[in-house]
Amino acid sequence: MTAPDGRIVSTGLAAEHAAALISGLESEIAKVIVGQHTLIRRLLTGLFAAIPFATARSETRAGCGHILLEGVPGVAKTLTATTLAHAISARFQRIQLTPDLLPADILGTRIYDAKSATFRIEQGPIFTNILLADEINRATPKTQSALLEAMQERQVTLADTTFRLDDPFWVLATQNPVEQEGVYALPEAQLDRFSMMLRVDYPSAAEEVAMLHARMTEQHIEPQLSPSDVTRLRAFIRDAVYVDDKIMEYIVRLGRATRAPGEVGRGDLRELLMLGMSPRSYQHVLALARVTAFLHGRTYVLPEEAVMRELRYIEVYTAKRIRSLRVGAYTSPRRGDGFDFDEHQPYRDGDDVRRIDWNVTARMDAPFVRRTHAERELNVMIAMDVSRSMALGAAHRSKKELMTYVTGSLLFSAVSDQINAGFLAFSDRVLEYSPPRRTRAAAWTVLERCWSLSPTPGPTAMLPAVRYLLATLKRMSVVFIVSDFITDEDLFGSRELAMLAATHDVIAVVPGDPTEAALPAGRGYVQLRDLESGRHVAVNLSPRTRRAYADEMRERREALARALYRLQIDPVFVPTDGSPVEPLLELFARRLAR
Repeated sequence: MTAPDGRIVSTGLAAEHAAALISGLESEIAKVIVGQHTLIRRLLTGLFAAIPFATARSETRAGCGHILLEGVPGVAKTLTATTLAHAISARFQRIQLTPDLLPADILGTRIYDAKSATFRIEQGPIFTNILLADEINRATPKTQSALLEAMQERQVTLADTTFRLDDPFWVLATQNPVEQEGVYALPEAQLDRFSMMLRVDYPSAAEEVAMLHARMTEQHIEPQLSPSDVTRLRAFIRDAVYVDDKIMEYIVRLGRATRAPGEVGRGDLRELLMLGMSPRSYQHVLALARVTAFLHGRTYVLPEEAVMRELRYIEVYTAKRIRSLRVGAYTSPRRGDGFDFDEHQPYRDGDDVRRIDWNVTARMDAPFVRRTHAERELNVMIAMDVSRSMALGAAHRSKKELMTYVTGSLLFSAVSDQINAGFLAFSDRVLEYSPPRRTRAAAWTVLERCWSLSPTPGPTAMLPAVRYLLATLKRMSVVFIVSDFITDEDLFGSRELAMLAATHDVIAVVPGDPTEAALPAGRGYVQLRDLESGRHVAVNLSPRTRRAYADEMRERREALARALYRLQIDPVFVPTDGSPVEPLLELFARRLAR
């Protein structure tokens, strides 16, 4: 086969045989896993990706691409992992992550042998080929970090001894986006070690029917490969698939755009990006692109392989200051009597002996107590106006685009700080509602829907949204109303808005465009169109009319601010031609200074 640069690539029987082996493996897994073809293909992509890494001894080796699976219960995440392990004859270990799990429960520990009067190492479940970390976000950050060395360097250090893990060593982690009580967001150091995050969706109706038929008969999985076959195939794909220098440059440009969007002409996104792709991520993208090309029957990489769909999950975070100034201020747990586990600590004089964890005490050979924190849940609800007036905007961005950036900032701030975040979109009625959740997947879904929503014909009606919030928010919440408040309703004279402000902490985020504050330049008359009603009107551009228009718009803004203050609603005015986050930062700073 000839590569795009004219280089002759040796494929021959070796490439055909390798492709046949992988195809047979995929077909064998599909006998049990019905309706998850994309998931199986992505998992095999991670399995055969040659991710380079360096050990503590400066050895350069390659390992599999670890994968984070996110999906609701019952979509075959665990079954897929166990089936794949059986199909490649790999040793498999499953860990159910819980808040009281300790690093030693994963890695192993030293145990005193009374007969020999020496310590011996008892290896943990991490010493395997495939490790399934089930519901990884239920473990505390301390326990999550126990996987860092193993995932990056494929080795484990216990006491003063370093153990090299078998090859292949592959971590599959799952998390549930539905249940939010007692979960801990994965730290960035952990996320950076995963090659892909895959959303596991529901199968189609036809696939669910096929699934029922498949479950009526026993399906036996025949091993198709051995672990050594996996390492050989991984090395073969790495050497056989050609990657042009321009593809590598493209990967780097793609990664740098997530850190310095100004280099690609999107400097307006700079304040919305906290953390882009790391240089280590380039290696992951390159290795995954190689496998993707091979699975499509090619021995050279095209740009679309380098821009795999998983890159969409690179998080768009708000700046650190937002997270620490407002949303994060609500999340400090109060230590005390409660049922939510916080951490283990050595026993000290005065501790309640009823809180001693005897299992941990036995393992650590010293008394340890369980610390809990008082239950304190906070909800953030973002109610966004997507009516026709929100489409107004100068050349830079529309009010809707600006408010989408603000909504994304608030969503990811809340999720990063372990706060439940919900979303409501309204126009002349409530168009979309997402209950408060605490996952990045839910935040991404909200943003996608937010961007695609179209207003319905008719004037803006905010009172239906206010009534909906009153009916659905059962506990005190921070409510961000993201709207220009252009409505014919008597909103501020309504009992409903007063009740919402009295029950919840309401903040009004009001976008403003320069074209609203002043009439356009020129002479004579100009035709203006009301975006809400579609009505046209001819306006004289005389100096007198300009002054009267500017005075009226200034009075409208001041009247809006006064009406909000009377209800104890903090207003934030955000211009479309300015920073989307600085006005929020100023409000948060004022609140902290009170």
